[in-house]
Amino acid sequence: MTAEDLSISLNEITSGWKEYNWTVGLEFFQSFENDNILDADIRAKVKVSKVEDGSFLVDLALSGTLTVPCDRCGESVEIACKNKADLVALHCEEDIFEKDGREIIQLEEGARALNLSQEVYDFAILALPLKCCHQKGQCSAKALETLSESRKASKEQDNKPFAALADLIKNSNN
Repeated sequence: MTAEDLSISLNEITSGWKEYNWTVGLEFFQSFENDNILDADIRAKVKVSKVEDGSFLVDLALSGTLTVPCDRCGESVEIACKNKADLVALHCEEDIFEKDGREIIQLEEGARALNLSQEVYDFAILALPLKCCHQKGQCSAKALETLSESRKASKEQDNKPFAALADLIKNSNN
């Protein structure tokens, strides 16, 4: 499913709630040029209702998995992804970001469709933890060994903070 496929015709929404279910995969995230997503299986459940003032209430629920590089070892790790958003889509000229506790999606004047691809992408990415890592003990042993060697070399260098200064003094005396 591509970003263009996540559109809802606003003419379909009359009274009551209308429900949509989509599944987005890697191709969807690639369309946003996100190279950090290695694989994806996200289900988006969307409920939309038209309000008397011409706006549209949108309830978005995401669940599934995103595969990203592990921040510790660099190998791929599958991360559970779950997020919800209460949104409102409306036509407005001023820049407002919230109405009645719901984030606003601004519709262009005369818009006939509501494309939710940006919202699905944003809320899926926001569901990722700040640090994406394998469970303890499941990282690549080879990558951890390389990291350990790098840290050891860095510590040895840190233990001699004035080594560069000593070399400068030595070279200036010559």
